[in-house]
Amino acid sequence: MDTKIKGRARLLGAEINTDINCSSKYLPGKDNAYIAQCDIAGISDGDEIAIDLALGKVVVAARDINRTVAVLPPAVQRILAEGGLIAFLQKHPDWSLA
Repeated sequence: MDTKIKGRARLLGAEINTDINCSSKYLPGKDNAYIAQCDIAGISDGDEIAIDLALGKVVVAARDINRTVAVLPPAVQRILAEGGLIAFLQKHPDWSLA
């Protein structure tokens, strides 16, 4: 299972709800988005960023930034690896993680 996400950083303001326990969509049309809460000092909107969900690491190589974030529970990692909640439920309607 791939636990790495690569893409561009999008710094969210206070108007975005980042409660990871809520099922609402915060970034419509961005179902593959991941919200990492970490120190954003030195990270700019649009920077190339890599997040390792299994190790809890955020890396912005161009700026030599390495940060630690909370490791996601294995069940959440599995859902993300399947392509998100909708894709996971289409494949596993019984919520089976086996």
